Amino acid sequence: MVRKSELIEATWSEVNFNSLEWRIPGEGMKMDNLLPLSKSKQALAMFEELKFLAGDSPYVFPNRHDYRRPLSNTTLNCAVRTLDLNVRDFVIHDFRRTASTLLHKQGYN
Repeated sequence: MVRKSELIEATWSEVNFNSLEWRIPGEGMKMDNLLPLSKSKQALAMFEELKFLAGDSPYVFPNRHDYRRPLSNTTLNCAVRTLDLNVRDFVIHDFRRTASTLLHKQGYN
């Protein structure tokens, strides 16, 4: 699981298609976070499609108004609101919190 900021600020220099890894820099963390892309064919396919869609942007999720900047910090929360989930005050971080809770219940640390 990644934080919203790690996702929207991800750059293509962090993604290695040869070794099938996404290395998230350790700013605010004790160490870099290395996510293998090879364990999920769907994740790899999505990253390949995102690379195509991003064009010349250094960002995996470029800003629609300026490809040299990352996606706006509020875009994902706005997108979640359009889903009409019938959940009051739901934000994108709630996905991460829920996944973390479920994984801990399954014995993952």
